[in-house]
Amino acid sequence: MEDLKKAIGEVNAKIMEAYNRGDAKGVASYYTEDGKVMPPGMETQIGREDVAGFYAKMMELGGKTVVFETQEIGPLNSTDSAFEWCNFHFKTEKGDIMVRGKYVVIWKKIDGQWRVYIDCVSKTE
Repeated sequence: MEDLKKAIGEVNAKIMEAYNRGDAKGVASYYTEDGKVMPPGMETQIGREDVAGFYAKMMELGGKTVVFETQEIGPLNSTDSAFEWCNFHFKTEKGDIMVRGKYVVIWKKIDGQWRVYIDCVSKTE
């Protein structure tokens, strides 16, 4: 279990690094080819191109950095899938919180690499 938490934590760190340097395509590269983001008030974004578009839009709207605060990670019914629930926030260039929320992710291990398969997001403020 600790190996799983460490592995997913490392991918989350890479996702945050990519976002925080303004690389929406880099963020999307950590999703499966058919990965999905399910943001509030929007249609489901399916596939890496749409996922990158979602994160690019967040950047355009002023979200310059993102922080994930993982609450729980655990295995699903196999060794190649897992779940995570997390709190997050996006900050503006000035450091003000732009949006705060939570998400549930289903992870898939593909060719030895953990990738986001489904990312269901909700906004808390």
